[in-house]
Amino acid sequence: MKLLKSLFRESVVAALLLMAMVTGLKAQNPGYLCELRNDIQVNARTFEFDIYLLRTGTIPFEYSSMQFGININPGARNGGVISVSLVDLTSELNASQIPGPGRFSFDAAENCIIMTGTPPPGAGSGTIISNTGFGTRVGRIRLSNTVDFGAVRPDLTWSFDDANGYATKINAYVGGTAGEITVTSSHTTTSLVNAVLNQLPIVFNVTGGGNYCEAAGGLPVGLSGSETGVSYTLYRGGLAQVPTVNGTGSPISFGNQAAGTYTVSGTNVGGTTPMSGNAVITMTSLPAAPVF
Repeated sequence: MKLLKSLFRESVVAALLLMAMVTGLKAQNPGYLCELRNDIQVNARTFEFDIYLLRTGTIPFEYSSMQFGININPGARNGGVISVSLVDLTSELNASQIPGPGRFSFDAAENCIIMTGTPPPGAGSGTIISNTGFGTRVGRIRLSNTVDFGAVRPDLTWSFDDANGYATKINAYVGGTAGEITVTSSHTTTSLVNAVLNQLPIVFNVTGGGNYCEAAGGLPVGLSGSETGVSYTLYRGGLAQVPTVNGTGSPISFGNQAAGTYTVSGTNVGGTTPMSGNAVITMTSLPAAPVF
């Protein structure tokens, strides 16, 4: 009898230990990476970027809610008034967890982009955060300014302190209960381009020119380099030619051109810049047919 009681106690203890181990595993917080990326100045008064959540490790990540503060370089405001919104159809969160317009604001005193969190939908109804690619896109954030953005870098940084902006917090369902899992070091901005806003196009050299025989059909005109986000226009004797050519980050060509003097300008959201130099093309006419 004593032996049976002893075996029973041991089996109960083993079961309790097993349950504790399982519960402990369930209670572990998922690892994650929260990134800002894909920043671009859409036009002189509009700037956008993405927020992604990526699950790291093997523990599933059921998203409960999120709030964030993101500070911006005050020089980028250029004295204007900024409004914040979520670009339509850019969030990959479950429909009930996509933040509405009333959750976005801008704190001008702290130069902070703010999103307040949505109510948790209940365990089993939260978004399952992806562990592939960039992860799950929380959404694309749009900043609209009442004036042109200043010619400075936006310098976006995460805020974790209400005293200097707004506290960023990530919440997940852990063991069936919504709780905060924020890890400051898991929030990065290293994938941002962080380009100068309203920067004028870089000056490159106009290439080409020379003389061609009338039967050859012209000579090529191009640029020694180009930038993405810049549209280049070719001018012949001061008159714009079509079509324009979009920059690629490498030298570009406008194709063969007839006799004339050619210049080029580049245009982006910051304005228009003339390129350096010109290309002069001349043509040698075919000799007149002999008369018999």
